[in-house]
Amino acid sequence: DKLSYGLTRLEQVVRHEISQIGIARGFHRQAETAAAKGDLDTFRKFFEQADQLYESCGAAATGLEMHPALLELEQRVAVHENQLRDMNGAIKKAEVAIEADDLEVAAERVAHALRVAPGAGPAGGVRAE
Repeated sequence: DKLSYGLTRLEQVVRHEISQIGIARGFHRQAETAAAKGDLDTFRKFFEQADQLYESCGAAATGLEMHPALLELEQRVAVHENQLRDMNGAIKKAEVAIEADDLEVAAERVAHALRVAPGAGPAGGVRAE
């Protein structure tokens, strides 16, 4: 009877983990889609949900390479976020320079923003792989 209970309990735990991994995969896909579109707020929301579920699944998610893949996606998005911040900072400095009639500095800042822009993508988006 104890063996039967133990097996039933183990089956419940396994089913729960499989369910959690399935839900995490769904959030992971939604995070990838949001990143590809450059929707950073939506990416963060789905990333957090997937990350928490993968964490709760532990070795199962890590062993299947799902959690590491999600964390790699987050690193790529972070690079693009930094490029976007850099580009926006350069644009703001260019605006200040234009207001001060310092067109040489403004031109330098615009040139910097344009160099960063291709890497930043639309709103910092990255392509899902």
